[in-house]
Amino acid sequence: MPEKEPLNNNPSSEGIQKDQINNYTQQDYFRMPLTFEEIKTKTEKYILNTYNRLPVCFYFGQGPYLYDTEHKRYIDFLSGISVTNLGHGEADIIEAIREQAERIIHTSNLFYNEEQAMLAEVLIEYSFPGKVFFCNSGTEANEAAIKFARHYGQKEKNGAEIIVSLERSFHGRTFGSLSITGNEKS
Repeated sequence: MPEKEPLNNNPSSEGIQKDQINNYTQQDYFRMPLTFEEIKTKTEKYILNTYNRLPVCFYFGQGPYLYDTEHKRYIDFLSGISVTNLGHGEADIIEAIREQAERIIHTSNLFYNEEQAMLAEVLIEYSFPGKVFFCNSGTEANEAAIKFARHYGQKEKNGAEIIVSLERSFHGRTFGSLSITGNEKS
């Protein structure tokens, strides 16, 4: 298969000539970066506004750094809200993800899972006795923490059920997590 000619360096899809697009598949076209304004326009048109977004769009990450559509570098202090805390574009992580994806991407917690069992063992062996609760989101983790704290308070602390949270905080969008979010209710 012949190599594709590189597109011009303009990150805007407007800067690409029609004959260049014809040499690319539809998948390649959708990977071409849009300008910040194009992304902002599409976001405002098609995505429900549930966040007050900051005026930046990250396009690329490497290690602890993120790069926006204007090629400005940032240190990723949020880590994708604690999702990418091992960094971006790390070769060993990419290889581990590739190997796992080639074998199996996901199975439900309704079934036994080798990786889950092994991780749970390591967590318990190197941290605290007990059992691990795996969940898929921060709000689900907070819901579980609220339930575990209430259960422990009722059983071990004569019915104590006080939950401490922070002002101007965000714990998720479920009713339980919203109940401890420290923001003024409107």
